[in-house]
Parts: sequence; C-alpha cells; structure tokens
Amino acid sequence: YFNPGVMLFDTAKWRKHNITDKLLYWMNVQKYGNERIYRLGSLPPFLLVFSGNLKSVEREWNQHDLGCGCQVRVDPNKAKLLHWSCDGKPWRRLEGKGAKPCSNDKLYWLPYDLVGQARDAALEEARKAAARERDAELCKTVGGCIPI
Repeated sequence: YFNPGVMLFDTAKWRKHNITDKLLYWMNVQKYGNERIYRLGSLPPFLLVFSGNLKSVEREWNQHDLGCGCQVRVDPNKAKLLHWSCDGKPWRRLEGKGAKPCSNDKLYWLPYDLVGQARDAALEEARKAAARERDAELCKTVGGCIPI
C-alpha cells in the first residue's frame, strides 16, 4: 500500500533519476491523452513511477485513517505524525461541514488549529464590540449609565 499523503524522499536520488519529469509524463498522459488512464487523484502517477521501489515507514510515522471514522484509536505516546486520510477532515467536521466531530478531532486537531483559533478569537472580539455598542445605545436611550 502506498499513501502519497505522507512521503519521504532522498532528494539527490529524486534529481538523479529525473522523478519530476517521470511524474509529469504520466500526468500529461492523463490530462492530454485520448482516454483517462486512472481515476484516483495523485496516487496512480506515483505508483507508476515508484513501482517496486518503495519502502514502508513504521506506523507511528503515518498514523493514518483518522478521517475514516471515529473508531480509529491513537496511542499519543507513539504517534509521531497524525494523518486524517479519507474524507473525514477535522477542519470540516468541526465547522459542521460533514459528519459530527470525533473525539480524535477534538483531542489531536483542535489544539493546533491556528486558523480556527484565530477565527474564534475574531468572532469573540466582534461579539464583545457588538455588546459594547448595544450597551452604549441603551445608555443613550435611558439617559446615561453608571460605569460598573
């Protein structure tokens, strides 16, 4: 099994064996040929180019399938790289754009979701600003307010 979501390369060998050109060849055959030769995104060109020349990494370096369902268990003391393969991406689930969030999403994604944290902080600041404006408007309506 080959998963292009997590790959390690010897870049000197990559250049020596013209891997970029080989990948582009198969991508161009797909794009400009008379028929599609594959239907699975980025996986087939890599399989065609690296066939028989792959080495697997220990599972701890690709703790995958986290997006395949909520039943996937993670050993946080061993996992070095968490991979939300499949369709269940936590950034989608946590925003309500898919299945309900899983405990793995909340435990292992949410603490590092800098985009979501920035969005949440901006929303909280906007709520506070709206509340201040509403309070100021109310104070005008009743003829003044006493600061608390």
